[in-house]
Amino acid sequence: MPRVKLFPSFLLLLASLLFLYIHASFSASPDQFIFLLLGLGFALLLLSLPAYWLTHDGNWAGLLLMIVVLGLFSSGIFAFAYFSAISLAVILLEVTFRLLKKRLTLNYFFVIANLLSYVAITLSGAILFQRFKTIPFSYFESYRYAVSSENSVFLDSSTEVKPDIYYIVLDGYGRSNMLNDLYGFDNSEFVQYLQQKGFVIPQQSHSNYPRTALSVTSTLNMDYVQSFAPNLQDSPLWWLMTPWLRHSRVRNSLEAIGYKSISISSDWSMTNNPTADIYFKSHPIIMSDFDRYFFGITPMKMFAPFLERFSSLGTYNAHRISQLNNFKSLVKSVDVSGPKFVFTHILLPHPPFVFSDDGTPVNPEYSFSLNDANDYEGTHLEYADHYIAQTQFLNKNLEVVIDSVLENSSQPPIIILQADHGPGMLTDFGSSANTCLEERFSNFSAYYLPGMDSSVIPEDITPVNLFRIIFNEYFHTELPFLESAYYYPKQTLTIYDLENVTFLLKSQENCAVK
Repeated sequence: MPRVKLFPSFLLLLASLLFLYIHASFSASPDQFIFLLLGLGFALLLLSLPAYWLTHDGNWAGLLLMIVVLGLFSSGIFAFAYFSAISLAVILLEVTFRLLKKRLTLNYFFVIANLLSYVAITLSGAILFQRFKTIPFSYFESYRYAVSSENSVFLDSSTEVKPDIYYIVLDGYGRSNMLNDLYGFDNSEFVQYLQQKGFVIPQQSHSNYPRTALSVTSTLNMDYVQSFAPNLQDSPLWWLMTPWLRHSRVRNSLEAIGYKSISISSDWSMTNNPTADIYFKSHPIIMSDFDRYFFGITPMKMFAPFLERFSSLGTYNAHRISQLNNFKSLVKSVDVSGPKFVFTHILLPHPPFVFSDDGTPVNPEYSFSLNDANDYEGTHLEYADHYIAQTQFLNKNLEVVIDSVLENSSQPPIIILQADHGPGMLTDFGSSANTCLEERFSNFSAYYLPGMDSSVIPEDITPVNLFRIIFNEYFHTELPFLESAYYYPKQTLTIYDLENVTFLLKSQENCAVK
């Protein structure tokens, strides 16, 4: 191996990636940063050979690698600041050396570059340290509990029939009467289809939270987030919910009595669960949120048309492939010998709006993102029109899935169609007072519960009690029902700092389309 100056380029890579991670660390967990760092570091190591072949000099090869790293991060302000600082330092050093009648060598350049990288790494590390310092010690205790076998409910394993359970999260799907009132959309055709199939559809269901990270985690753990993950109100780190999503109380309880867990890849890292017994992927390579952020903000995005064919890149086409994979994989999962617990998070009808009502691809004018509510880049009317079209597309595909699951299951399964929350046309993530809470909390719910008295499902059910009901009815538990409450984050980023909006939700009257 030629003696190439690798250290400066690796330092620069670390400094640059840390700078990007500062902006993504709210939703991207540290392991996402580490995996990308290792991947890029390995690529840099491989590039050292052609760099040495081109220059035939270890120092110049090292400089060439630094230029490659700067080019890779050239679309960010850090690369410009770094280049400017090092250029100024070299100029000053050159002037000084000329006055001292000494020669400036390339080694001095590397010394300056290393010092600047150390400074950048220290500053980025300090910012991240302050951010991660908001994680209370109690979280690590709850994390250890989440991934342990103790995080389960004792279910009657002698139950003669163990029905397959399909938990299908429909992101942002609003309750029918609310959609009719605020969007002018009549969803009765789909509702009637479900009722004819035997689904129970509560007419006054509400979600407990307006954010997916909180809502789905709460549902899968049959409790309020504040109870099993306390003292997080000062933390802006969404990824803290990941262990509770991947190793939920529902999953652990079912696996303890012989259920297989099946997960379908999500287009969002937090609900993507590759730890399940069986994992259906939409692409050969499933990218993390930080991977996608990196590819979207650097010149690597020029390779998107090629990469989106085999990776879950952050593009509209890759997003369409990911959503269509949900329907295909749900049908495939029927063939897995049971009993099984199937979880999928379908990011429909949630933005981005990439399907027309007949499935024709739609490519929004703005760059790809999963932004919703007041972060949505279009108007309220555009939101409503595209939302309705995407809901109609979703309905058609769900009918195909439901028909296939019911027809091909060896015994009647439990099918849960449940939105994590309602749509976000009139939602302000930073203020409950400026939000139409009835829109955001009115989540669609429909349950196929074979052999169970439909009257057991309250008309005003909330997700926190759903699996308590199912476990009581099918597995002979005696879990008490929790009082329904509705919580809204006080600020955009610190989603754990919650206010109880139960009274406000029931009394609010400012839900008008502007």
